[in-house]
Amino acid sequence: MHIDIALRCKPFSHEPGTVCLIPGTDWRVRVFPTLIHFFGPEGQRHTEHFPIEGPIEGFTIEQDLEQKKLRVFGRAKLGYQRYEIRCVQDIIDMVIEKPEKKIIRIASSPTMALPKERLSLGMHKLQHWEEMRRRLDLREILPLWFRLGLMTPSASQQTNTQKQGSLGLFEECLALYETKEKKALEIRLRHLMMAGFGGMMNPRLCDPDHQGILSDDPEEDHKRSLKLLQGGAELIRSLFFLEKQNTWHLLPCLLPRFDAGRLTQVETRSGDLLDLEWSKSTMRRMIIHPKIDHSIEIVLPKELRRCRLRHRIQEKGRSIQTGETIQLSADKAVFLDRFEK
Repeated sequence: MHIDIALRCKPFSHEPGTVCLIPGTDWRVRVFPTLIHFFGPEGQRHTEHFPIEGPIEGFTIEQDLEQKKLRVFGRAKLGYQRYEIRCVQDIIDMVIEKPEKKIIRIASSPTMALPKERLSLGMHKLQHWEEMRRRLDLREILPLWFRLGLMTPSASQQTNTQKQGSLGLFEECLALYETKEKKALEIRLRHLMMAGFGGMMNPRLCDPDHQGILSDDPEEDHKRSLKLLQGGAELIRSLFFLEKQNTWHLLPCLLPRFDAGRLTQVETRSGDLLDLEWSKSTMRRMIIHPKIDHSIEIVLPKELRRCRLRHRIQEKGRSIQTGETIQLSADKAVFLDRFEK
């Protein structure tokens, strides 16, 4: 038994010249109706032109974070245009479906597997990126940020480690998390989205929009800026679940606006899979699928003192206290509910 999430992450844009990552890789693209530029992490460049007569009606760029690909489509003067950009077996291909079928090999690139983890914060609006940027509702944005971050390759450890530009702002967010300043953290996360991302979830160190958010204006470094995605995903997860040695903290830093949501298929260091659900800013249920036999300590949010533990849905179960150590057995599910003060 698992907790399910219906949300599917497929943000899209109608803006010519939108920049975004190819999901699962550290390559970026800038997409126009009849032209596309590819940018690699080491300065590689590639360009493809399309001899299509425009204007292109319904021009759309869709970043499919479910199937790990980009889709571009629209209707030209002489018919429908559609192609995909994907990375399969470490090869980035451009698969043209219409007007004629053709596959163009672009480059070699390591690729990340599709992540199992999912996050939903109760929002199911159309994922039109320009509208999402205008609303700046983190309940819409964080699930996409989280999923894209999980499938972005790690930045090289040899790159410059100075915390400049948006990386400095990200460090501020980490510091606010440690001190549990929830309202300030929510504000700075919103600022980080404004200054640290352009295009469609495209991370950046500097703010070319000059919004007055960043205290400095460093030289752009696309490889270093990937930290905003990778580190951002870790920070987002830690708002709802944090593992420290053999202790699991549930909802350790739940921000005020995230009063309801689900986090599923979280994999712990021991290989256990966890599903969490909360509403009205309090835990509702948690399902644990242990990988091995071991013991863990469950720490509940400070306003909660106990919950019910069961191994089968039909059984009565028993009450456990926050901070209590419980024994997990391989392949024997654990159900937690009835969280109480």
